[in-house]
Amino acid sequence: MNLMENHTFYYVHVGTLKFRERHFFAIIDNFLVDVGLKYPWKNAAFYNRTILNITPYPILPIPREY
Repeated sequence: MNLMENHTFYYVHVGTLKFRERHFFAIIDNFLVDVGLKYPWKNAAFYNRTILNITPYPILPIPREY
């Protein structure tokens, strides 16, 4: 679809590194995109939270652990 040629994608990590105290969402062309399983139209929940990292797609904000 060549989306990367025409658009910019970023991951945003807010909160802390601790599980359940962190939150991730995306910025696509300066629009915040934050979806969830329970509420598909969530808001980008970074109010009252520290922004820890903003990384360009496809680099993940934190390392994957399996």
